[in-house]
Amino acid sequence: MKSESTLDKREEKLPNLTISIAQELDFEVKSQISQIFVDGFFEWLQYFSKDKNKLVAAFTHSFLLEDFFLAHEDQEVLAMAALGNGKSAPLKLEVKPLIKHLGFVKGLAAYLFLKKEFEKQSYPFEMADKMASIEFVATKSNRRGRGLATELLKRMMNQPEIYVLEVASSNHEALKLYEKLGFETFKTVKAPKQAGFEHYIHESG
Repeated sequence: MKSESTLDKREEKLPNLTISIAQELDFEVKSQISQIFVDGFFEWLQYFSKDKNKLVAAFTHSFLLEDFFLAHEDQEVLAMAALGNGKSAPLKLEVKPLIKHLGFVKGLAAYLFLKKEFEKQSYPFEMADKMASIEFVATKSNRRGRGLATELLKRMMNQPEIYVLEVASSNHEALKLYEKLGFETFKTVKAPKQAGFEHYIHESG
């Protein structure tokens, strides 16, 4: 399922806020997406480096802009989320930039581990034709708590598909957000030890 089909209009104007598909913006967004990505998922990325600047540089190349929706004010990206088919992630990792910014050992480890997690992603249930997956929901660190991610997801979810997502059981803030949007848990899967939390929770809405 292609992201473009999920908005009746390519941009939806809100007070001081615009929702856009990333690839259609005429300003640089990949580094901003990478910054939000690193801040939002640092709990898992810090194994590869404690330096957020290095992580941002390492992952800037990897985002497939046609799959990402952004909430922005002018040229400042405030929140992001990706829409996919649940079978592959909206990221494509390359080993060279990871090694360049993280060093050979950690860069190669990031490539091997995250490529498996992201690019070969699959859910423990069959994705039907009318299902779409919501992934990589995150808000700029200094803009959290203002309902930006909620508004972004509402604008994305404007078609009659069934939307599914996977969230760590330890991510209580995200679970509250999805509950607020009407998502309900339909499957819980035990996470591996190295994940750092107990379960993957799968929800639909």
